[in-house]
Amino acid sequence: MTRDAFDGKVVFITGAASGIGRALAGALSKRGAVLLLADIEADMLERAAWALGGEANDVHTFHLDVRKSSNWEHVAAEIYQRFDHVDYFFNNAGIAVAGLVRDTTLEDWERLFAVNVLGVVRGVDAFYPRMRDQGHGHIVNTASIAGLVPTSLMAAYSASKHAVVAFSETLRAEAKSDGLDVSVVCPGIIDTPMAHTTELRGAPDEPVLSKLPKPPFPVEEAVQQMLRGVERKRGIIVITRDANLLWRLYRTSPEAMLRMNVKTVRWLRRLAGTKTP
Repeated sequence: MTRDAFDGKVVFITGAASGIGRALAGALSKRGAVLLLADIEADMLERAAWALGGEANDVHTFHLDVRKSSNWEHVAAEIYQRFDHVDYFFNNAGIAVAGLVRDTTLEDWERLFAVNVLGVVRGVDAFYPRMRDQGHGHIVNTASIAGLVPTSLMAAYSASKHAVVAFSETLRAEAKSDGLDVSVVCPGIIDTPMAHTTELRGAPDEPVLSKLPKPPFPVEEAVQQMLRGVERKRGIIVITRDANLLWRLYRTSPEAMLRMNVKTVRWLRRLAGTKTP
């Protein structure tokens, strides 16, 4: 019988208190992984770990603010002191803000890039040298389909996730010579708390997700697709059929993608009661 690829492996997950990170922890716990879970939300993280059995079930927690290099270094040092190595590093923490560019503030841009881009870079800075020294390991950065396709109403978020994709693909080439693997995950709209709570600048306070043609994709199914891609060591892992279709459309016809984005802008302006020129 073939052993599960994650059985007994040491797996570090950021953004593990909720959403994709928490679902990843649940899926990997069932597959026998030793889980190292990190998040800025300490109480939520402890509840997530408790639900998985805590340290008695090889689930360990670390408080982490991905915006602080000193915090990253402290967590990395503690992990390597206690566990000697990390087999998989899911660099998953992220935030989102939506809205037209004119309604997105510079503070929004700075916050998104501090978490989504520099948070990822800081994680790699802390763990890559250690994984290189141990001679193996797989880094999985979480981006978005918005990191492959320009997405209306999400200019700042899309820009941050494009940066994560470019960084990951560049790092992947370098990592090969160090015996490491790098993947970047690009999900579509997944049913997570972030999908339901993302702030939409310039629009009335109402459930925007309810106006989408399809409900968000179940997070448990998204995680299963993610893990299959990681097992196969795929560089870019696009999740949901619709996200794959969007990516193909953009590569085939950027102008067609532009027309779709223009319609999305018109939709928001109608929602906000703003006239379209």
